[in-house]
Amino acid sequence: MLTIESSMHVPQMRAAQVIDFFLHPRDDLYQRWWPGVHFGMHPLNETIGIGQAVYMDELVGRRRLRFSCLVTDLSSDSITWQFRRLVRLPCWLVLAIADDEDGATITHSIRAGYRSGIGRLLDPFLRVYFSPTFEQAMEEHFRTEFSTLPQVLCNEYSVSV
Repeated sequence: MLTIESSMHVPQMRAAQVIDFFLHPRDDLYQRWWPGVHFGMHPLNETIGIGQAVYMDELVGRRRLRFSCLVTDLSSDSITWQFRRLVRLPCWLVLAIADDEDGATITHSIRAGYRSGIGRLLDPFLRVYFSPTFEQAMEEHFRTEFSTLPQVLCNEYSVSV
């Protein structure tokens, strides 16, 4: 299994805000978050929470990522999506948020691959897609986008740190 993980502290941020933002995605707010890089994020079904299908479209470095994903795990401080392309793929995006008195630490993890069985033989091929170049671009993308999220949400959600 391959894991790409980034983590940073974000002042004036709360887990509840982040989770609510991602459970109620809107293209206009997603585009305002990072104009020219975030193109769309909206629900694909009426479900909110586990089972919710979401479309995301964004640039990470020079790579445009367009995909649908399904919320597979949810708590008050984390959300997990599984990527889909006609079928569920062996790839997950996990956001875990730990509140503190000054804000929150956000950990962004992409996990791809198989934990056991014959599928593990395919894991080395994932490195072609999840290359060191992509990993570096994802780190830069994460740091830029989450450092600006509090400003985007301040008009949408109350901030109480």
